[in-house]
Amino acid sequence: MKKRLLGLMLILCILLPMFVFAVPVSAATTTSITQFGITWTFEGEVEYGQFANGDYWVVGPVTITSITPKSSTAEGITMHGSMLNPPLSTTQQGFDSRIGNGNNYVESKNVAREMPLVVQPGSSLLSCESHLDTKANPQNFPQMKTIAILTVLAEPAAEGDFRPPYVGTDKSLNWNKKDLDYTKLGSVANPGGAVPLATLESRFERPWIEINLTWAGRNMHPDLNQLSLDGGIGTYGREIANTIGAALLALQLDYTDAQKEKLLISIVQYGIDIYGAARIGGNWGNDGGHNMGRKMVLLLAGAVLGDENIMEYGDAAKHRIFQEDQQTFYIAQAQIDGKRQDSDNRARAAYTSDMLGLAEWGEKHVGSPERDGSNWNAYYRDIAGSTVVAAAVTAHIMELEEEWNWPPFFDYIDRLAENQIPMNGAWGSNDIPGYASAMWKAYRSMGSDLYRGMSLSPDYIVYDKSEYSYTSAGVNEQYLPWFNVMYTGDDASREVVMFVAEYDADDTMVSLTSAKVTCVKDKFSYVHIGAKTSFTMNAGSTYKAFLWDAASLTPLMKTRPF
Repeated sequence: MKKRLLGLMLILCILLPMFVFAVPVSAATTTSITQFGITWTFEGEVEYGQFANGDYWVVGPVTITSITPKSSTAEGITMHGSMLNPPLSTTQQGFDSRIGNGNNYVESKNVAREMPLVVQPGSSLLSCESHLDTKANPQNFPQMKTIAILTVLAEPAAEGDFRPPYVGTDKSLNWNKKDLDYTKLGSVANPGGAVPLATLESRFERPWIEINLTWAGRNMHPDLNQLSLDGGIGTYGREIANTIGAALLALQLDYTDAQKEKLLISIVQYGIDIYGAARIGGNWGNDGGHNMGRKMVLLLAGAVLGDENIMEYGDAAKHRIFQEDQQTFYIAQAQIDGKRQDSDNRARAAYTSDMLGLAEWGEKHVGSPERDGSNWNAYYRDIAGSTVVAAAVTAHIMELEEEWNWPPFFDYIDRLAENQIPMNGAWGSNDIPGYASAMWKAYRSMGSDLYRGMSLSPDYIVYDKSEYSYTSAGVNEQYLPWFNVMYTGDDASREVVMFVAEYDADDTMVSLTSAKVTCVKDKFSYVHIGAKTSFTMNAGSTYKAFLWDAASLTPLMKTRPF
């Protein structure tokens, strides 16, 4: 009998821990949650936790008995509204009746008026705290102070899960911070001017809201959620893109993974939210200076998460849904022949035949090409271009040009930066930001591009402009070969020499032509043989161009065959 009891006790000792560990550990419970000054109070205890970026989740269904601040109406003004699973909309919202520019308040959209509110699993509740004082000029300034997001799930989220997108009804938990691949990011030295990580972390601490994707969406960006880099109102496209650009570039610097983690999580969450909008039809249409900056956020998120579904929406050949791509193009005969709009008294110069093939920008090129203009002072050219230089540099550093898949964007940004960086100050508040200019000078040459920007010397930036060629009257007259060169070293200037060698069918050199140009520090200079249009290629010959520093006779780029 004693032996049987002893045997039974041994079996229990072996099995009991298995049963103990098989019992699931419950999430913490609470009767209320507060974030960013907004409090959700529940009918009873609910399981809750936080996503990787700090936003809260609860296990539902849940009954919310109050949301503070309480949504109220006084003197015809309704404030502090909430929306469930908000759709993409250009006309309706339930947050605040003072929001301007056609974002019409609809009482039925404001679920905060329905207390108690039962929220089922698979829901995102966006609750707003309004500014108590009506902001002057509601057509341009946000009436919402902040928005916080509560996600209701069927089961507890895992530690480190990212929040699902707040738009739409798919609340699947598909991403976790353990999936982040930091090797996809750059790790380059700060060339100067980088915005401090702490500043950027604070700017992306709260969710960035993408519901109305038209120009009027500026009114749907809560004030404190999207502050500008200087702490002011950051809801216009220029400030949005500049803040995004500073964060994208900071993540390419040689910080440790631990130092990058907080900002990276916030940016990836923003990218997931952009993807959520894109997959249900989101389109950040080209419209002056409003919708820049979002695309590179999506691509970065997809790259570090290794998510092909996210990356697909960054492929402009499949989804040309971002302003950066819709506004950029190569000048074709249609632009040269097309009429320019003149009814709004905005200068729009015509395109000419010598511009054929040039990478260009248009205010509303997709949909309203008559608003394109070749003049450098075309309305919004400064705002829309200078703010996405950071995105282009980020794509080059991360080698995502092919995934971006819109060459006119990169070629146009090269053209803009080459022309504008030496003149920084001319566009005032619309200049290329200092941090973006410094990164472009230092790291534009990184990436998969073979020649353009591939200087072999740290003291030079070299761009190959030879692709801008044309055939006229059957004669192969070309902008070929010519290069745009900037000297960035310690001297006031340096001389650059270019040699062009001609080879016959037997690969024997039959001629050698040279040109020498003085490159002034920090200014671009064209280096070419004679007049840009005077170099004529002989049939049956091949050519190679060599670019050297004249003093040291060291090559500045790889040999360029053409």
